[in-house]
Amino acid sequence: SFYEIENDEMKIVPPEDFKFPHISANVGSGVSILKVSSVEKYERVGGTLMGGGTLIGLSKLMTGIDEYDQILELASKGKCENVDLTKKDLLKENEELKENYIISSLGKVHQYDLEEKKEEIKKEDIALSLLNMICYHIAQYTVIYAEQNHIDTIYYFGTFTKKNSLAVKILSKASKHWNKDIKVRFNSNGGYLGTIGNR
Repeated sequence: SFYEIENDEMKIVPPEDFKFPHISANVGSGVSILKVSSVEKYERVGGTLMGGGTLIGLSKLMTGIDEYDQILELASKGKCENVDLTKKDLLKENEELKENYIISSLGKVHQYDLEEKKEEIKKEDIALSLLNMICYHIAQYTVIYAEQNHIDTIYYFGTFTKKNSLAVKILSKASKHWNKDIKVRFNSNGGYLGTIGNR
């Protein structure tokens, strides 16, 4: 079964929603992006080397945590604005902000004296910053390939897309950030599909 994320909640998509053509993005250690024209006709149109493997590698270097579920758990408790440079940080004194968004992942860290700030920079904040960075990167690439091929629906699957997880919610939000009209779908058995897709 397929689902979408609506208002941060999982919503099952009816089977008749599944149509061709669409973009399928297999998100594992890296990302492979396929244009799927029918059950028998598909082609790899692109991909990116930044995926789950990148998240885990950077997390191990920066937080000491290299288990994917633990990274998601950490990220769920984080506040990325503690380490990321956001639009709010660049506002003039009396300027109003309709929506805050990230300008630069980990963009505040270089401003800190790490000895003085080491108690304030938490693993949770770093984990969320890394997860946002990877998800927005993946979504941008995938949306670009969808637009280049005049396709309005993306299916994400693979070991990165654990059912209704924080990663899935950020991927959905990020895809809509790059194209508000794109349809974003996930599969309940995304990890299994990603595994058999690599064989």
